[in-house]
Amino acid sequence: MNGRTVLLALVKPGLKTDPDLDAERNLPPGNILLVTFPLGGHRDHAANFVGKIANQDEMMDMLLMVLTLDPSKDNL
Repeated sequence: MNGRTVLLALVKPGLKTDPDLDAERNLPPGNILLVTFPLGGHRDHAANFVGKIANQDEMMDMLLMVLTLDPSKDNL
């Protein structure tokens, strides 16, 4: 996206994960969105985002937040 690599993963509903984000809002296991921006020139450096998704509106909100990241302004 915008010349940067972005890795996205969504944990399926019902799958338990570690760290357990389920207790925060009493949501069932799963539906965790993982987003990674590998940082150029550094194999081991990345900006990572994790969010528990309760519904499609929350999915859209999280995607809008992380996918509008502008590395030139955020020093990534």
